[in-house]
Amino acid sequence: HEFHINWTYYVKMAAGVECKSLLDGLTLDFKNKKAIIYDLKTTQKLWHFEDSIEQYDYCRQLCYYYQAVVWYLKYELKEDPNSWTFGFYIIGIDTTGSYEIRVFKIDPFNVFCKKDTIMNIMKDIMWHQYTGKWEHSREYYEGDGSEHLNL
Repeated sequence: HEFHINWTYYVKMAAGVECKSLLDGLTLDFKNKKAIIYDLKTTQKLWHFEDSIEQYDYCRQLCYYYQAVVWYLKYELKEDPNSWTFGFYIIGIDTTGSYEIRVFKIDPFNVFCKKDTIMNIMKDIMWHQYTGKWEHSREYYEGDGSEHLNL
């Protein structure tokens, strides 16, 4: 059920970042205009999986996939993505021996609130592409030569 999308994240109308997304699962219900994005995750903390969701910022990844699907609807399928609703699920698979599976429904708000994070990352990637400077963060080059640590 993997779904591969090569797409462009448009930072400005004429400028964008070429992207690739490999979704673990995507269901498009054309009759009801509903898109469901699924992501599989293996974990040793299935019964405390919310910790992993926060630690690894899985909602950011779902937001990136959401934006890929919006692009796909608009540019490949010629659909108005604003007329669609979206659902998000993470399927957690235990790796400690039981191989138990739990399905987690993610509130769309927790996905959509990551849009600014994705936009900022894409702006930084565009800056690096334009300048050819990849050894350090953009902050390093534009600031005092130091980099910020998020602790």
